[in-house]
Amino acid sequence: MAAGKDQPVVQPTLFPTPSGDLRLLEPGWAGDLAPDELEFLQAELFRDKKLGFQWGFRLSAKRRPEWAIPQVAMWGDSASRTPNMVLTRQQLQVL
Repeated sequence: MAAGKDQPVVQPTLFPTPSGDLRLLEPGWAGDLAPDELEFLQAELFRDKKLGFQWGFRLSAKRRPEWAIPQVAMWGDSASRTPNMVLTRQQLQVL
């Protein structure tokens, strides 16, 4: 019997996904995002199309503007997609 047959084989990941707090995935929860939180959200929104739809992005969207993710993270609504759609389509001018 060859050594290591009982141990599972672990495949290395080519593109490691950033890890973060899962509460960040709720629109309107995060507030101001740190760079690592933004990276985590970008990866999750790219990976999970349904989550991106909940955040207000179109299912067919290939890219998500960097300014849109912090807007939905700060002012988004987890109960309704409509306000999130407005936040992803138009960049707000905060004074």
